[in-house]
Amino acid sequence: MDAQIELRKSERLNRLSIIIIEEETVGNIFFGLMHNESRNGIYFVSLTGFQPVEIINIKFDNPSPILIKDACRAQVVWSKGIDDNSFYGYGTGVQYC
Repeated sequence: MDAQIELRKSERLNRLSIIIIEEETVGNIFFGLMHNESRNGIYFVSLTGFQPVEIINIKFDNPSPILIKDACRAQVVWSKGIDDNSFYGYGTGVQYC
């Protein structure tokens, strides 16, 4: 098996937290589940996929110990379908703005 090279700038912290996601341009609101976070961004799953470069507002159910706040603005880096028969259909990686 090939080893994957870690390209992230900071270490990820595995932490589950319910999040509320708001599309900044149209105001649509969705729920998601954050799986991990770093100083630069988070990975979450949701029922909805998002477009790369889209700006979203995220509110955390539990305040982030890394950001030390309960809400942030982020830009979608990638979003793709999940093939593991989970309840959530999409995984999304975002970078904080």
